[in-house]
Amino acid sequence: MHSLSNEDKVNAIACLLLKKTKENLYFSPSWYEGIDSEKKRLIDESYIVNEYIEHSDEDIENLLNSDMTLFPDFFKTLNREEQRILLNNIPIKDDDISAFDEYALFDWKVLEIRTNIKEMNI
Repeated sequence: MHSLSNEDKVNAIACLLLKKTKENLYFSPSWYEGIDSEKKRLIDESYIVNEYIEHSDEDIENLLNSDMTLFPDFFKTLNREEQRILLNNIPIKDDDISAFDEYALFDWKVLEIRTNIKEMNI
């Protein structure tokens, strides 16, 4: 984030807010109604949380035969069919923020961004 231009920071923050904290985000209805259809589409698609991954039986078998130390203990006690059912019914959400440049939702002119984080030479 630190290496982005000020304009990109605004877009990255908008993307982050929409994709990671959407349940606590509010937009003015008059602002929303005044934006173009492409911006509305970005906002509306960011609220999709009830999509599911369609795992094939082979995908599930490979996952279940992988390192089970990452799975919670209760999952390990289920039989294979119960594990498959659970894996195929976990809702996913798109929270990838790498395409933040698409989120030019605000026409803000950023004058200055201040931070209390000291630059690190890495």
